[in-house]
Amino acid sequence: HEKVETKVEKLSGGEKVRLILGLIGLQKPQILILDEPTSHLDIDSREALIYALNDFAGAVLLITHDVYLAEATADQLWLVKGGKVAPYDGDLADYRVLVMSSDREKAAPAKVAAVEETPADKAEQRRRASQAREAAAPLKKKADAAEKAFEKANARIKTIDAELSKAGLSPQKMTELSIERGKLEAEAAKAETEWLTALDAYEAAVKEAVG
Repeated sequence: HEKVETKVEKLSGGEKVRLILGLIGLQKPQILILDEPTSHLDIDSREALIYALNDFAGAVLLITHDVYLAEATADQLWLVKGGKVAPYDGDLADYRVLVMSSDREKAAPAKVAAVEETPADKAEQRRRASQAREAAAPLKKKADAAEKAFEKANARIKTIDAELSKAGLSPQKMTELSIERGKLEAEAAKAETEWLTALDAYEAAVKEAVG
């Protein structure tokens, strides 16, 4: 084969990944521990890694922020929280919702003991809440728009991931999709931050007005 005599330094990124995994395979390890393995890989190397991991007969402990890699290779997720590690039954979308909910709970003010309210007090509270919601409407509108942008970006990312997983995809198309995916990930992260920030500000404004 023409590649047999090729020096390692002349190999492409994807070929180097396949070579390394091939050498590891000769040692027949029972487990691989990989920490952010796609950090410095190009798209070809990334795809080669995914194929190699899926073909590996042993166990793989994968630590990664690469959502596409995790979705394409992992069959079990583990949640690290509160100094403990436990199996996670949901998928990555469920985990994102869990993190967002946890962030909102941490940002919420501590609850205070309830005091008895008269009908007049309740009526005044409803009036203030209504006024506060009206005054903070721009924040709510901004939060809703950011949430839609976040969902739209993630929906497109899922579509791209499905296309990238198809066999026979040309290198040019793969590169185009990968570039688009990177931009969408940045857009989703920005939209998520704007969404949570605006939502927290809206809820805080309403609560402050109500007292």
